[in-house]
Amino acid sequence: MEKNDGLDIHKYVDETFKNGVLKFVILNAMCRKNVYPYELYKRLKKVNFGILKDINKSEIYNTFNSLENKGLVKSSSHLSCSKVQKEYRITSDGLKVAARSRKVMAKNVGNIKKLIAYEFG
Repeated sequence: MEKNDGLDIHKYVDETFKNGVLKFVILNAMCRKNVYPYELYKRLKKVNFGILKDINKSEIYNTFNSLENKGLVKSSSHLSCSKVQKEYRITSDGLKVAARSRKVMAKNVGNIKKLIAYEFG
């Protein structure tokens, strides 16, 4: 793997991209209904979607915690089969971020392809 002063470039780029895509997927899924992280994890594993195909549970839970810390989602705890589960719902700020993210993604997919192909210099 290519390294730059101790930085694993491939890993850094993959993780950064995966993190952004995961936040986008979670917020957009929550626009339709409240979500349990494990339920979303199982759905993502079934779909086997590109960069998210190797997602692990801790990445899902960490992303939900990050979104909650930013005020984009809110959790409530429920007792189910003698186990406490957190259910998350999207906040009004989360809805705004999800809507804006969809617009930005849709608008820039073509631009990203052009930037990748463009020869600077």
